[in-house]
Amino acid sequence: MKERRTLQQIYYDILTAIMKENDNDTQRIRITSIQLSSNLAFDKCKEHINSMIKYNLIEKENLCITKKGYSFYEAFTKIIMQVNQIQAIFSGSVVVPAPNNTKVTTDALDYIEQVNEVLENQVKLSQQWVKFQKEMK
Repeated sequence: MKERRTLQQIYYDILTAIMKENDNDTQRIRITSIQLSSNLAFDKCKEHINSMIKYNLIEKENLCITKKGYSFYEAFTKIIMQVNQIQAIFSGSVVVPAPNNTKVTTDALDYIEQVNEVLENQVKLSQQWVKFQKEMK
């Protein structure tokens, strides 16, 4: 069974669809094209778009992305990149550090440094995300 998307993922998909429509130099962005690109039912897409207008992520008149919408998009893109980076590190074949009295290899130390760096970045992004969500309220 496919995993359900979070509300933030749906908003991100809608913003991506709007950007795609803007890249195509479309005169008027239609809800149908956003709905199809973001893989939503039409009524659900309209509900989410209305919420995004309420949160000032997009403008009502022409469905343009606001400055706050671009900030949301950039923050969520960074989160996706961090998650992908963590998945790449953990899916690789890396040697687990050995017990105390065994010498730890350079590869393992590099691995630990990579994980620490990614986790530090994830904490920073999480803090930015919490701050952004508070601003949306």
